[in-house]
Amino acid sequence: MRTGYWPIVTKDEYHYKGYTIRRTKTTTNIKKRMPCESNGYYDATVRCFEIEGLKPVGMRPFIVSITDAKRYINEHIKNEME
Repeated sequence: MRTGYWPIVTKDEYHYKGYTIRRTKTTTNIKKRMPCESNGYYDATVRCFEIEGLKPVGMRPFIVSITDAKRYINEHIKNEME
């Protein structure tokens, strides 16, 4: 069993602070910086994430990484406490 900060339920499902983060089949295009060229960018197609009970897929801002999902959850919790 894998333990740690990001317990993985399945390949496309994660849990964080009581929320389920799920990778969906919905995609969007983003610009990514090329690793070798400081001024170069390329278009990448990435899958979006949804946060069950908090952020459905397809609503802006699009969540395209686990880090984005974690940041979104932390901001939501912070705003609830104020």
